[in-house]
Amino acid sequence: PPPPPPPPMYSPEVLTSTLEESLVWCRSNGLLMSDSVAPFSLFPCAYPRGAYERAVQLQPLNNKLVDAIARDPDFIRESLRGVSDDFTKRLVAIMDIVEEEGISQPVSLGILRSDYMLNHREGEDQEDQLLQVEINTISCAFASLGALTSALHNYTLRSPHPGFESLSDSSLPANECLAGVCSGLATAHALLELPSSVILMVVQPGEGNSTDQRLIEYSLWKSHSIRVLRRSLMDVSDRGITDPHTKILSIDGYQVSVVYFRAGYRPQDYSSDKEWAARLLMERSMAIKCPSIQYHLVGTKKIQQILVKEDVLAKFLPDSAERALVLSSFAGMYSLDPSESGKILPKVIASPSSYVMKPQREGGGNLLFDSEMITAIGGMPAEELASYIIMDKISPPVVQSYHCRNKAVSLVEGVSELGIFGVYLSGQSQDAPLLNLAAGSLLRTKKQTDSDGGVASGVAVLDSIFLV
Repeated sequence: PPPPPPPPMYSPEVLTSTLEESLVWCRSNGLLMSDSVAPFSLFPCAYPRGAYERAVQLQPLNNKLVDAIARDPDFIRESLRGVSDDFTKRLVAIMDIVEEEGISQPVSLGILRSDYMLNHREGEDQEDQLLQVEINTISCAFASLGALTSALHNYTLRSPHPGFESLSDSSLPANECLAGVCSGLATAHALLELPSSVILMVVQPGEGNSTDQRLIEYSLWKSHSIRVLRRSLMDVSDRGITDPHTKILSIDGYQVSVVYFRAGYRPQDYSSDKEWAARLLMERSMAIKCPSIQYHLVGTKKIQQILVKEDVLAKFLPDSAERALVLSSFAGMYSLDPSESGKILPKVIASPSSYVMKPQREGGGNLLFDSEMITAIGGMPAEELASYIIMDKISPPVVQSYHCRNKAVSLVEGVSELGIFGVYLSGQSQDAPLLNLAAGSLLRTKKQTDSDGGVASGVAVLDSIFLV
């Protein structure tokens, strides 16, 4: 198939009027970050329908895979045995404690997001390959703002725009990620049957993306009559209590049904032992954690690297057809454990532009490329290096996109990353989940020259999909 078409070269008058209209819409509907309009694309990005549909098809399988691995703490422990960073070690230590004491929560809730890029392959009969960048298992952001960006484009394109004359409802896929996330949280909340209980949203002090979180809070109240409390890890340390007999978690006089982590995924969230104590307190409780410590650890890059081996993946996805579909979305990933790194390191040193080096961290800005990667490989002790993985660098097709930032619009050559949200609520049996959904999408586009970083770090813009 032909590559996606570029956006039309609009006149300055059309761009100005569309920008003004879009900015008013954003301010009126809450498409905001830090009290300002969030960076967004003026028009949706053309995206291959087949690749999008495959990503949606994959999400329930990825949800099921995360849950299956989370049920195997021995596998998690062994997979992370060679990871030396203190942050990951302390997360594993918490898992060991709750596994030994007995898990108190009745079910597990995952609000997940699988991120993909298209890998451009030369040749007229070679369609771009959908490859997974990562799967996020904690604090998956932009469900609210992603849904709003789709709604913005749906609104602005209803006025006549040259180049979008063939617009139809099927061109702009429905994007219900906010409703999907809230449905998962509300369903989990109802399971505990605690009258007047609340959902505890664990947040970072001074959060710059609070609107994305607040819209979930307001939707839970409007659609489900569930109250949300926003508290930091330090707040939980100071005022949280887990009853030693019932295992009910309480804070500020409210019993907690669900703990929804929008913090706790990076080392700087734990500036003292008090934050670590708060995490353990919550994990020991019967409140349904989103995610549990097990789900959190499944999102480490080391476990994702191990899963590219079919014999390992078969343990968790025994169905051969499902396994083949998931494997087809994996890029090459390689261990830097001293016993295995001898094969990949010479290739990385010979062709650094073909690879990327990843730590166990969530969040943008942590990847190493090119000379920075080579310097790190040469300067790290073997034990520290084993905490990283190497991944084949994906070469996405370049798209032209009108980026809006600080009330100005510019035409850039960019690359896009597609995220598919998933909601998974486990049952007592692994084969009978209470929820297993693909729950909408997030598209982010950044300049082709930007190696790493997302919307929150000021690199990418929020975008949406125009299927072609």
